[in-house]
Amino acid sequence: MDSHGTPVTDLKKEDFELYDNGKLQLFADFEKRILFTPLDNTEQARKEGIPNQTKFNRKFFLFFDLAFNSARGIKNAKEAALYFIDHQVRPSDEVGVLSYSATKYLTIHENLTTNHKKVKEAVEGIGMKNFLGRAEDVERRYWGMIEEMARPENSGLDETEKALKTNEFKQIGFDRLYFKQQVIIFSRTMKELGQALSHIQGRKDILYLSTGIPSSIFEGDTAKKGVSMRDFIFQDAFADIGLNDRYDEMIRMLAASNSSIYPLYAEGTNTSSDPSYGFQDRQQLGKSSLQRMAAKTGGKYFGNIQDYGTIMEEIQNATSSFYVLGYYIGETWDGKYHEIAVKTKRKGCVVQAQAGYFNPKPFSELTALEKKMDFLELALEGRSQFLVSRHFPGETMHFATERISGLVTLSKIPAAAVQELSGKQVEIVLLIFDEKDDLRHFKGWRVDFTKLPQKDIFLYSLASLPPGTYKPRIVIRNTQTGKSIVSSVQAGIQEPADSGLKLSSPLLLVPEKGAAYLKGERIKEEDKDQKTIDLTDLYPCNFNLWTPVVEEMERGQAGLTAVVRSYVPECQYPDMIIFPRLMDQSTGGIVPLPFSVSRQDPENHSQISFITFQSEQLKPGNYILHFDAEETWTGLKSSVSAAFSIK
Repeated sequence: MDSHGTPVTDLKKEDFELYDNGKLQLFADFEKRILFTPLDNTEQARKEGIPNQTKFNRKFFLFFDLAFNSARGIKNAKEAALYFIDHQVRPSDEVGVLSYSATKYLTIHENLTTNHKKVKEAVEGIGMKNFLGRAEDVERRYWGMIEEMARPENSGLDETEKALKTNEFKQIGFDRLYFKQQVIIFSRTMKELGQALSHIQGRKDILYLSTGIPSSIFEGDTAKKGVSMRDFIFQDAFADIGLNDRYDEMIRMLAASNSSIYPLYAEGTNTSSDPSYGFQDRQQLGKSSLQRMAAKTGGKYFGNIQDYGTIMEEIQNATSSFYVLGYYIGETWDGKYHEIAVKTKRKGCVVQAQAGYFNPKPFSELTALEKKMDFLELALEGRSQFLVSRHFPGETMHFATERISGLVTLSKIPAAAVQELSGKQVEIVLLIFDEKDDLRHFKGWRVDFTKLPQKDIFLYSLASLPPGTYKPRIVIRNTQTGKSIVSSVQAGIQEPADSGLKLSSPLLLVPEKGAAYLKGERIKEEDKDQKTIDLTDLYPCNFNLWTPVVEEMERGQAGLTAVVRSYVPECQYPDMIIFPRLMDQSTGGIVPLPFSVSRQDPENHSQISFITFQSEQLKPGNYILHFDAEETWTGLKSSVSAAFSIK
């Protein structure tokens, strides 16, 4: 920014210097991110290479501090937040709403969303019943009582009056001790929030609405140092190193999560800048703690929330234009903090930048929250610093029986991953999301991988689901080392028909013996016997002689077999005729391929067909097998397909 708070948008790579723990770094990457240009002169913007609009989604959190605040401050905070939503939030911005209270601690009122109506409703629903009260009030009472007892005229109090004053002071001291305990809990909770935010990709901007924690809670009251007082041990005049360290550690974690904090002093007019307030009074306000947050996270402190129109405009400018400086770091798994300093060679520029980052830590040293966030990142994004391989092939097959429909997930765990993940406590989790990314199925279990054969293993699991489009994801993680792999595929289940032929997805097999299998979840049919259904019930064949195809086949491999399950509600013993077609995806043409068909005896409205192809003649490429089916008794028809590749 320049000295007037206007974004400086024409800097180049060579205009910057970045220091990591005091060492000058060479940039490997340089990007300019501008959501909109503040320049009115579009010709000037064009000359400076500033695009009119660069698409990127900003991420804002409206954070209501209910613990270190007042009723007036909370009211002001809601007004400012609603103004921000109505006047500064852009349609593409993701906004979340958080609060912290002394009783409920951290509360997520609304996750990051572009549904700003929901965000506004969440802000309007913030109540004042959980606020702790202003620590400033306790500090003023505490230090005011000490002042009073130190006055010469109070030295002659009789024993009764002195005892009353002493008891009153002790009660205020207990209140102050409670606030100190709240600062410890707050610092720990906010540090964990920083750990969680580090798993959200990109820059995050936090509008922190609070009156802050009085600096005298951290630093004591330096005006009192050396004062001699009868009946009082005056150690509280000095800094509380423990609280200071906890608070600084909290800020470092928030900064390392790529989160910039913009504190707004919620009480209103910043009395700490009022000349009528002495040095002692200013120490008993929360300005300093809020400024520390802003300075070390690359944000900015605002002293009067009631000037929210100007404040929100400044935050808008600061978050709409920024630079990304990339450089290589030596990744050491020691968890140590690195300080970052960014400077510009152009005079008059004010830099707001992330203050530092943490080296990664071994999985065993992560907190319970960090381990949980790592799992969520695996489950939702398929990302983790502990991934051992991104190659974890999988397939899905939809099926239909007389009473139930659902999905089979089938994945191949490579032998190298089996060895890498090996341990007695390995968790396997199957998550199935619908087309709206809502979780529709969740199942987890533990496996002792030390007892598994050290070769490729096929993992399968069944899930009963209604018709729709789904995105299954399988997460496998060693709970001791954190090493993990993830498989994610797309799947769909067709709408059921009261009458008509229904085909399940073909299961593709090649004639290879000795495949190893790991069973996941079975399902139960919806009848009084609650009969369980396994993969061999849906596709009855000798899996000791066959290996599923879940990725590329070797060129020249013969005997590709498709197992097709047919279900005909109107015919108890169906007679199926199946016509296969092989299509080359690169040309769209039909590839002639000799085949043979065998069938099991029909029963319970179902029939299983085995179609074997002379696949050794196929060239490398991607193919789709189409199966057109007709039931001879009823004349009902249907079709299904399966894709595979030859390498």
